Amino acid sequence: MIKVRKDGFTLIEVLIALALGMLIISMLMQLFLANQRSMKLQIDISTLIYRTRRITDILRTDIHRAHGKVRVIDGKELVVDSHSYLVEGSSLVMIDENHRKKHLVERVSDMRIIKSGLLVDVSLHVAAGSLGETIHVHASLK
Repeated sequence: MIKVRKDGFTLIEVLIALALGMLIISMLMQLFLANQRSMKLQIDISTLIYRTRRITDILRTDIHRAHGKVRVIDGKELVVDSHSYLVEGSSLVMIDENHRKKHLVERVSDMRIIKSGLLVDVSLHVAAGSLGETIHVHASLK
């Protein structure tokens, strides 16, 4: 009797190994994409928080420094002392007494302002990535 020596793999074994490899690669790819979406969401949230703090700090500081010299024009423009804030395009813009524009924050879609006595209520809609959040800034004038 002659012994037949078997070298290598059969076609069926190679196809099964390829299918299992593709399945593992597919699962790893899904995990990678889920982590990537999660990271983008976290970056969007932190960007929104940063923009919120920046807007809040700028407006609150200026309103308090104005000592009552605050006007609201059509509920869309806030005039504090000698400069004004308004939404132009998609930016919150500060215009100084020399009519120079300074873009403070991007991706602001709307601003509504209500002044009632010593209270100024500023409502802004700021977007970060695919997120959008309404930010309310309250500052009292004293």
